[in-house]
Amino acid sequence: MKIISFCNNNSKTGKTTTAFNISLKFSAKGLKTLAIDADPKFDLTNMFGIKDIQSVKDYELLDKNTKIETVAVNDNLDVTAIDTGKRGYGRYKALKNYLLTLKKYDVIIIDTAPTFHEYLPSVVFASDVYVVAKDDWRGVLGIKSVIDMARDLDKKISGIILMKEKVAKPRFGDFEKLLDEYQLKTTIREDTNFNENEKDYNNLAEEIMRKEGLK
Repeated sequence: MKIISFCNNNSKTGKTTTAFNISLKFSAKGLKTLAIDADPKFDLTNMFGIKDIQSVKDYELLDKNTKIETVAVNDNLDVTAIDTGKRGYGRYKALKNYLLTLKKYDVIIIDTAPTFHEYLPSVVFASDVYVVAKDDWRGVLGIKSVIDMARDLDKKISGIILMKEKVAKPRFGDFEKLLDEYQLKTTIREDTNFNENEKDYNNLAEEIMRKEGLK
């Protein structure tokens, strides 16, 4: 099983939209997928059209006997939600230990909030972390903050997913260096039509599957 999270410390980067699309693409490719909404605003569950779900209130107390409520979106995709834990770094391993017991899934996707809640160390520790960033000066701030948190947990991020407009924007030193080191080959075009957008997310799903050994 693979656990993958999409993170950024800035809002409106396309993080939740990416989690939504990649979850659907993975399930369409035959992977048993669990999508976890870890944003207190529950934007991901809303995108799936799920209005009422019993979220996990304190995941730091999860154990192998805990039953979580999931909603089936299709034969290969379930969705659930978790609320913020209370102890931060103190019990950051609990989430990973629990998720590894969910052996029915090939992959777990976690969408995170656009701010650093107490649960984020647990998510970063549990997962392969992908930062979703806009192609602008604010992107470097969100990327660096996630990289720093991962480093505190002796981890590296797995890659940067760039959300890009067709008109190229000027870049500057720090952002360029981060992209050179971490950027995935697939970018998501924002100002494009539906078919092109679907193609981008399909290509991104394929790239992540190859990178994570899911095919």
